[in-house]
Amino acid sequence: MRPGFGAAGVMDSVAPRPLASVGRYEGTRADAPERAVNIDAQVDTFMGGRGKFVLVVDVEPKDSSEGAGTGGDSHSMSIPLTPDDYRALFGGRGPVELPPLESSVSQYTAHAFDRGRQRVVVFEEKNLPDEDIGLGLGESRRGRLELVAEDGKIRSAHLEKSRRRAFLGLPTTWHDFLDVNTGALSKTRDGLGLVDEGEHGRVAGLDAIRSAVDARGTGSLGQTLHR
Repeated sequence: MRPGFGAAGVMDSVAPRPLASVGRYEGTRADAPERAVNIDAQVDTFMGGRGKFVLVVDVEPKDSSEGAGTGGDSHSMSIPLTPDDYRALFGGRGPVELPPLESSVSQYTAHAFDRGRQRVVVFEEKNLPDEDIGLGLGESRRGRLELVAEDGKIRSAHLEKSRRRAFLGLPTTWHDFLDVNTGALSKTRDGLGLVDEGEHGRVAGLDAIRSAVDARGTGSLGQTLHR
């Protein structure tokens, strides 16, 4: 639990169902209605040890040229969260800003604010410091994801991705290679998905989600699912 988000009673008092939006959402790209967009909350690599709450966004490429040569995560974002992070962002009221969130390859910042009846949650991603690309260590990337929630459900999303490399030892300008708005999103599954090579089940509610994130091994997985 991160500092500043430990007062569960306070959060519950302003949002009776602070985790109601947790689930799987499906939709399509606004610029290519035949291409799918999926957003899901999961505990990933569950069998490998301690689980991690990950908010996963996948966008189907519009065509083979979109994002060509930019790597396997060009059309996706996997954001590590704690249950309390998620609760503060999606179930809170007023402005919220989290400390930086770290994954194995990226750093994320996250903030949220109210816009009338809507809750807007914004994640920004950066994977490599600019000073490193001049040393020939790769390329610098950044991404931005905006999710709009209303009445306890995620209604739409906007995902942007860009990158830059070094040329003659200096960073080049940023090149945008993805800019996707979704159409309306539909919630197709409730709760946090417990996945390894496939989905083993789903849990809902703050206590069950915390147990899933903290559990270890297959025995704990079964206990979490059937508690």
